[in-house]
Amino acid sequence: ETLQAQYAKQNKIEVTEADFTRMIADLEKQNNIPPGSFQQTLKSKNVPIESAMDQLRARVLMQKIIRRAVLPY
Repeated sequence: ETLQAQYAKQNKIEVTEADFTRMIADLEKQNNIPPGSFQQTLKSKNVPIESAMDQLRARVLMQKIIRRAVLPY
């Protein structure tokens, strides 16, 4: 993930709040979780929320990096 973060910084690629919100909404939909209850679902399953959110941000960032590499314009 460190190389990923460095590449993103050098190429001014960042995860916006809208990107992150969209990812969570997609996950809720895919997993039949009521809208807006993703964090509560994680908590009920004893998943560390901060860790899960960091992983999701890294996932969104990697998707944006790949998109930039495949579709540079």
